[in-house]
Amino acid sequence: MTSKYFSSLSTSVFMVAGALGDALCFVIALPAHWVYVNFPYAIARTKDAHYMCKFFNFFGWGSSDFGIILTAAMTADRAVAILFPFQANRICTARRAKIIVCLLLGSVSLKEAHFLFVSDIVPRFRKDRLCTVEEPSEGYSFFWRDIWPWIHTVFLLASFCMIIASNAIIIYFYRKSKKLPVNREIRGVSETSRSRQISIMLLVESFAIILLTFPFCLHTAFTSHKQYALESPKEKAENLLVFSVVFYLLYTNKCATFCLYCITGSRFRDALCDIFCWGKCVRRVQKLQKVKCVSHSNYTVNHLGGQASSHF
Repeated sequence: MTSKYFSSLSTSVFMVAGALGDALCFVIALPAHWVYVNFPYAIARTKDAHYMCKFFNFFGWGSSDFGIILTAAMTADRAVAILFPFQANRICTARRAKIIVCLLLGSVSLKEAHFLFVSDIVPRFRKDRLCTVEEPSEGYSFFWRDIWPWIHTVFLLASFCMIIASNAIIIYFYRKSKKLPVNREIRGVSETSRSRQISIMLLVESFAIILLTFPFCLHTAFTSHKQYALESPKEKAENLLVFSVVFYLLYTNKCATFCLYCITGSRFRDALCDIFCWGKCVRRVQKLQKVKCVSHSNYTVNHLGGQASSHF
């Protein structure tokens, strides 16, 4: 994404921000949770342990929400570029994308700010997670159990709707543009495969995000009260199992995005190959692009020449 080709694209700014967020999540949040769940006595319980949990809760919830809303912003950016192709160079710039990323980061930080005041390490008998949320007052208890789950649900639903709508716009206009005679002549026999590749990349990305993050949203919304009323060991075990599954699906989403891009996008495969092949793939892609440009020019000249001769 920092190469000469990608660095000028607004999409690369969103992808770099998402990649950094995912990497930090795997380095900071996931190891601490995994160590405590599997080796609970490895975490020291000091009087200042609550500071650790304040950071982990804030960073964990924030990184998850930031990744989702960042994907929504990226797909919306691509949809705007397709809806307004003549203004795309002015609207969808890398500088504007950086501003959007900063605004999204600030918005998510405000949304998760309450974790910095109420988070603490779990009691010794709990082994399902490292950090929990204390309820210092009845007002915050009402907020945490009745208001916060639906704030989080509405936030995710709005992001999902933006992702689906943006991808629908991209697919619609791409299918519309491929019907142009110039596009059919240039792409030739590769028309079907190229159309299928772009459609699959957009649909798979959206489907993966919804599939891997929405279960945690549902669990948060529908167990906000129920988890405090569980009494039998069976109910507690079932709730623990469901929480573990939906929780690790969030981290699966963070590593699945890169794999899906590489599987469904030839440009990402070429960039990945370039890292390990010392520029050979880039030279091959540039050569193919030159061939396509020559073919495009030849077709345009012949097409316009044929039209001109038909008038005489």
